[in-house]
Amino acid sequence: MLQKKRMSSPRRIRPGLLAAPIVALILALWLVPGPASAQEEGPAWEGLSAPEQHLLAPFADRWDTLPLERREALIRGARRWDTLSQDERREVAKRFHAWQALPPDERDRIRERFHRFRELPLEQRARILERRAWFRDLPLERRRALRDRWEALPPETRSDILQRRRDVPVRPLTPGQRLR
Repeated sequence: MLQKKRMSSPRRIRPGLLAAPIVALILALWLVPGPASAQEEGPAWEGLSAPEQHLLAPFADRWDTLPLERREALIRGARRWDTLSQDERREVAKRFHAWQALPPDERDRIRERFHRFRELPLEQRARILERRAWFRDLPLERRRALRDRWEALPPETRSDILQRRRDVPVRPLTPGQRLR
């Protein structure tokens, strides 16, 4: 009697057993850093022009460790500096030194306000900028009078006014309001 060789059927792999190694492999490949592209690395110090290197010299020793966004912002600033007139450069330098003279907590407060401003809806930011321009264009005496009047208010009243202004829906200024 001839023995029939028993043909084994292909072994079935249970889906759960196969999924775990695949997930592990995907996670490992995802976590292992690949070769960095030139775009991710950003501009190298050696790639900057001589005037840019001169302006950005305080950052030279740590240039490669700065985040890409920071390096790009510094380069934009250096390029913008090159386009300024001498008077504009003096004004920027004056503002920069005034900024540096501020106490760190005051600079932090200003940065926080700036970030809050940037998060506002575009229409509300435009309204604030218009009101700022309106105030800036007032005669000096009128600005002083308004500031004195504001500062004479009790802190609770100023706080209430600011809170009410935050709660008011933003409406575009009418041409008549812009002239005030």
